[in-house]
Amino acid sequence: MSEQAIDILEHHIHTNGGEYGRDGSWEGARLVRKPVTNGEGFYGPYIDLEPRRLLDDGEYLVVSHGGDVEAHDYQGVIGGYACHCYSCNSGLHEDDSYYSEHTDETYCNDCYYSEHFYCEWSDRDCHNDASVEVNVPSGSRRGYDTDVISQDYLDYSDEFVLCDNDHEYWHTDLAYYCEHEDCYISQRAIDTKTYFISDWDCECYPSDQKAITDTGETICIEEAEADELELDETNNIWKKKEEND
Repeated sequence: MSEQAIDILEHHIHTNGGEYGRDGSWEGARLVRKPVTNGEGFYGPYIDLEPRRLLDDGEYLVVSHGGDVEAHDYQGVIGGYACHCYSCNSGLHEDDSYYSEHTDETYCNDCYYSEHFYCEWSDRDCHNDASVEVNVPSGSRRGYDTDVISQDYLDYSDEFVLCDNDHEYWHTDLAYYCEHEDCYISQRAIDTKTYFISDWDCECYPSDQKAITDTGETICIEEAEADELELDETNNIWKKKEEND
């Protein structure tokens, strides 16, 4: 504000019996209340001293810390909204709006998080349409839980694999490569005993390749035969061949 403008303002205040606020504060000052025609907000000046908010009392706009009308816009219109929610059309200030890269639209908080979720793996918000359910390790009794991650993270991450036995994505700590069938098998297949992990080579095999030794170890038939074990069909265990006298 120029010195000339200040002089004019001082003269106007004195002429109308007004008085200055303390410490240069404008709090309590009343401004003309003129709503924007066919729009939101009011025609009004930019205020650069605190408080920069106005209280709408229905007759005037009063400078007040408790006001709900923001008065620091350079466009000549104050208290309007920067945008509207794409879903519910509610007016939004810039700080209260959420932009979606997936839809290229702006939302309020509630509408945004009804269509988006926070992916802890990628540390970013993602749209529900770009989500994938995965199985991850947990401290639960069965050892795994389901989680939802973004498709983008799944595409570039090497932490998850698609398992052939159930066609679900599993964390690599819960997935096993079965060389015998050239595919990945999930923890679920191990738990249901359709596949097993050999006690000898720690590899994954289908249950029809299981061999139980006389010492209680679970190995594959190929391992048993390579170690010159033979099947005792009566007891269904594998043990060393008996030496002939």
